[in-house]
Amino acid sequence: MIFNVAIVEDSPEEMQRLAAYFKRYESENPDVGFKISKFTDGDEICENYQCSYDVILMDIQMKRLDGMKAAEYLRNFDDRVEIIFVTNCTQYAIGGYKVHAFNYILKPMTYAVFSAEVKRFTASIAKKKEEYILISMRNNSVRLALSEIIYVESVKHKIIFHTKDAEYEIFGTMRDYESRLEKNNFFRCNSGYLINLMMVKGVKDDMVNVGGHELKISRPRKKQFMERLAGFYCGG
Repeated sequence: MIFNVAIVEDSPEEMQRLAAYFKRYESENPDVGFKISKFTDGDEICENYQCSYDVILMDIQMKRLDGMKAAEYLRNFDDRVEIIFVTNCTQYAIGGYKVHAFNYILKPMTYAVFSAEVKRFTASIAKKKEEYILISMRNNSVRLALSEIIYVESVKHKIIFHTKDAEYEIFGTMRDYESRLEKNNFFRCNSGYLINLMMVKGVKDDMVNVGGHELKISRPRKKQFMERLAGFYCGG
């Protein structure tokens, strides 16, 4: 599994150390990979922030924008990213609760401490990845909770995610998302709709009520759809 990591550190030596640690961890754990983005100050990661990181390793004392203020700013846009403060100032540890920090680690970090921390956050993030999906739109990325998606609609070369509160339209095909979502209780009732079985309120004839939306069930998929729906409600 690939994890998207941001390192925010104004010390070139510490930046190099962390990058080397990630590379070493990858070599020792072939099933884990990291895409690393580097920032030398808090204001750099805050500018044009995209909700695409799984974890941010954040220094606290930086020249232009300190890590605590940067984290507070980022929490306005992203409540899912894990934030780990890496600093040599113990007095800042208590402030981490304000931004729901995953952990607080003192410098200099040894590889043994780093390795144990990576093992913890990758396990936590891998579990969350089963519950969320990241979609990339023209100007930003959005992290959607699978439980909030009512159904996914395919219209020509576009995909529309219908949620309880909004619709998100992107370019793509149903095939890009089908295998991932079907592992999480989604099913295609016809070629144009991939529905969340948790949202099904009822079925009448060839129509299924999904979160208040009436969608057509195609004849070739009707039997398999009803079997899958019955299995879902029976815990199968």
